[in-house]
Amino acid sequence: MRHLVFICSFMLLLAGCALPVTDVPQASYSSITAETRKETMDILDKYVGARQRLIQAAGPLWLANAKLCPRRAFTTGFVVYSDFDLPKPLRDVAYERLLLGSDAVVLATLPGSDAWDKGIRAGDALMTMDGKRVRNAAEARARLRNIKEEKTITFGFLRDGRAFEVPIKLQEMCNYPVTYLAGDREINAWADGKQIGVTQGMVDFTNDRELGVVIGHELAHNIMHHIPKHEVNAVGVIVIGTIIDGLALVAGIDPDMRHKLEAAYTHVWSAKFEQEADYVGLYLLARGGGDMSVAAPFWRK
Repeated sequence: MRHLVFICSFMLLLAGCALPVTDVPQASYSSITAETRKETMDILDKYVGARQRLIQAAGPLWLANAKLCPRRAFTTGFVVYSDFDLPKPLRDVAYERLLLGSDAVVLATLPGSDAWDKGIRAGDALMTMDGKRVRNAAEARARLRNIKEEKTITFGFLRDGRAFEVPIKLQEMCNYPVTYLAGDREINAWADGKQIGVTQGMVDFTNDRELGVVIGHELAHNIMHHIPKHEVNAVGVIVIGTIIDGLALVAGIDPDMRHKLEAAYTHVWSAKFEQEADYVGLYLLARGGGDMSVAAPFWRK
């Protein structure tokens, strides 16, 4: 009986609720599909634009500081990609929006490189390397990966239906690739000793000059070996804290020294690593021709 009363009360409540009076037209399947495709293209534009910004911000620092970097490689001065390098949801619209298919296409050129000086630009399709056909971006990267010396390679490109060849001198660069973390809205960047990660939140938050400050800071972490140093120090703190805790337990005391030492280490030494990365990062930025004057206002944000 109580269930019936509850149901009746609920129905009366619904009957008394104010409801919309406008008959909203329903979108057709084709219009929904078209709108979804347009939104996907907009996302693709933002994704490619963010990667281009990161490459162009990092490029001068990679080139100018090559001799300071423990990890180095030789670069053509341009970065290529194919449709399979994109996130899966974006591949379906890549050709329609960017004429990007399985061929190797220039994503961005590094400012200050020989390729930059010779006018190679985003959208150029890479067709050959020293006369040999290049089928896609993965093949181009594989061929270049084993080059261990400075040399000149003749690259064949296609631009607006016109084929042309350009001899480009490979240059040594810091081998710490920048990874774009699309979809991560946190304003953050990190280094792990092998690469640099920058979130979408950080890319959206910064202008191009500020992005150079961020990359310089993370590059400094890698050059100064902060990650392995931090790991070694952290292990030492854990060992010492565990020993002290063991001795305290024998004496009938529970000081939890391990966690206290870990907290103290994080507060003191992590801050010191960050300060060093700030300082060295500005030096790297200056060597790459970046604008150091934006650093202080950016840090105050």
